[in-house]
Amino acid sequence: MIKCIIVFYTFCKKLLIFNKFFTIILIKGVMMFNRPIYLNQLINFKDKEQIKVITGIRRCGKSSLLELFAQYLKEQGVKENNILQINFEDLKYNNMTYLELNELVETQAQKVKGNLYVFLDELQKIDKWELTVNSLRLKKNI
Repeated sequence: MIKCIIVFYTFCKKLLIFNKFFTIILIKGVMMFNRPIYLNQLINFKDKEQIKVITGIRRCGKSSLLELFAQYLKEQGVKENNILQINFEDLKYNNMTYLELNELVETQAQKVKGNLYVFLDELQKIDKWELTVNSLRLKKNI
């Protein structure tokens, strides 16, 4: 196991020498690639009405980018209660409907002061998810 970590670290170190698009950071004790170009694009649209969609092939870092943005929000003083992160690969959301998702987000939004930042990872697993997203977009603090 330690050998794998050393090999991975050496690989990452070499990547850093040649790649200017990311750096390595630790979040919650996990080594992640910081992607400042993509993160800054999200930051530039923070608190704008548009729904932000992150697309890409499997395992390219979309979930990591969501985590980086959530970390940025916390560093800017956004309280943890104002950040709702849901990953639909978690089995506790396995049978959730779009109506239940809408209720969950609206309930959390009523509990917080200020904006609620909602991160929905692997959202395609929820049938009719677009109805929930369109409905939530109409709310002022979500």
